[in-house]
Amino acid sequence: MSIGQAIPIASLEDPRISVYANLRHRDVSADGGRFVAEGHWVVKRLIASSYTIESLLVQQGLESKYADGVPESVPIFTLSRDRLGALVGFDFHRGVLACGLRPRVQSAQDFLNARPRPRLAVMLLGVTELENVGSILRSAAAFGIDHILFDDAAADPLSRRVVRVSMATVFKHQLFSLDRSAPDWLTRFHEAGFRTLAATLDPSATAVTDFASSPVPRVLMVGNEAKGIDPSIQALATDRITIPMQLGTDSLNVAVASAILMHALRE
Repeated sequence: MSIGQAIPIASLEDPRISVYANLRHRDVSADGGRFVAEGHWVVKRLIASSYTIESLLVQQGLESKYADGVPESVPIFTLSRDRLGALVGFDFHRGVLACGLRPRVQSAQDFLNARPRPRLAVMLLGVTELENVGSILRSAAAFGIDHILFDDAAADPLSRRVVRVSMATVFKHQLFSLDRSAPDWLTRFHEAGFRTLAATLDPSATAVTDFASSPVPRVLMVGNEAKGIDPSIQALATDRITIPMQLGTDSLNVAVASAILMHALRE
C-alpha cells in the first residue's frame, strides 16, 4: 500500500474503526473472531507473520512506517494522537494498532496428529493472568518451543495484553485448544507416546535438575497461579517435577517457574 492510500478518519463513530473503540473495557475476541495488536514492534511482527490483517489504525504522520509490507487490500486508517486516545479509551502513545483475524482453532487431536512431533510442548491449565501467559509465550519462543496448548480456563493467547507482553512471539507459535471435558483427555497423550510432566511445589516430586533427558516427546504442564495443577491431573501425569529452591523460598511466579523448567527440559 502506498502512503497516498492511507485513509484519514473524520469521525470517531466511523464503523470502520469500531473494533478499536474503548479497548480498555471491551473484549475484542467477541467481535467476529478478531484480535487487536498494538505498538510498533508488535504490529511489525504481525505484518510479517502468516496472520490475516483486517486493518491498521495509525497516528497521523506515521503512515510511512507501516505502508510497506501491508497488502493493498488492507486499509490504513489515520487519526491524530489525541483522537486515537479518545477512541481507544486511554492515553495511547504507541502510534499504531492493527486488527487481525483469528485463525482456525487447532484441537488437541491436531496436536497429536502433528508431524514432526515437538520434543517439548507446553500445556497451560488455568493460567489466567494475561501478563503470565504473555511472558510464558515469550520464554517458550526464546527456547524454540512453538507448540502451546491451552485449556478453556486459561487466558486468551490473542488478547491485546498477552500479545503485547509476548512481544508478538505468539504469532510464531502453534496454538491448540484443549478440551478437558473429555474423560480420557490426558490418556490420549500417553497413548500417543507423550510423557506428561506436571509442574508442582510438592517436594516429593522429581527435581527438574535430576530429571533424565529422553528422546520421548514431552508435554510440560503448568497450572493456575494460586491453585497449581489439580491433584487428580498430577496423579495421572507420567511424571511430576519441581524446582529445588533455597533461602526459604517456597514458590515462584508461574511465568518464572515455566521459564526455568523450559530451559532445563529443552535438551
